[in-house]
Amino acid sequence: ATAAAEMLHLTRDAKYDTIFKANAEVAKSGTANGPEQQNAAFAYALMPKGIGDEALKQKCIAAFKKQADVAIGFAEANVFGLTTDIPSLPEMGPVGYWTTPGMITTVAPRAHFLTREAKYLEATVRSGNFNAGANPDNIVMTSGMGHEAPRSMLHFDSRYSQQPLPTGYTPYGSTDPQRTDGFNEWVHIWMLPNTMKPNSRTWPGHEFYVDFFIWPMMVEFTIKQNIGPVAYHHGYLASRP
Repeated sequence: ATAAAEMLHLTRDAKYDTIFKANAEVAKSGTANGPEQQNAAFAYALMPKGIGDEALKQKCIAAFKKQADVAIGFAEANVFGLTTDIPSLPEMGPVGYWTTPGMITTVAPRAHFLTREAKYLEATVRSGNFNAGANPDNIVMTSGMGHEAPRSMLHFDSRYSQQPLPTGYTPYGSTDPQRTDGFNEWVHIWMLPNTMKPNSRTWPGHEFYVDFFIWPMMVEFTIKQNIGPVAYHHGYLASRP
């Protein structure tokens, strides 16, 4: 659907409009759930007047407002302003629950760009505060930033060449220490009992970032899940109209 929207924009060939409508969730149900469908809806909403279906563009904008309102509701229900339009996401590292603004989607800045409504800008700012250092650990959750930041992330080049971790990497971050999903058991059993007091299982998730090089679920990162969304949010705030 995203490719069809971009090809329609580039070529103005109506066949790509047909392909978009056949594959985009927003064209069928008026919703845009998840990053892939939101990418498609955003691309379509941005097309200039005269290209594409004007009524469908408005449906795309309405879908972003709906999802952003869900994200705002989530933020208002937690003290840190964590923002996501997928409230069912578990508190686990790969979704960047505590470290990545918006977790796995970018609805708040996109809703603001499309509507200029202040509440979506406010949500975008709040969603980035935990990452930027407004957290109980008092660290910026992106390497090389602020007065304190992660230093021992899963980055083999710097580790084995004994160089500092490059600037700009955001880890998956804290995972609920009470989760028993099998991915983290070995750390709680073999690594943390003698180094964390009280017991590692009892720590609250928002204070449980452990800068431990070989713990992938804590200190791994990806472009899609962490670096990209963090750059998107902070970049939007830095360059917003």
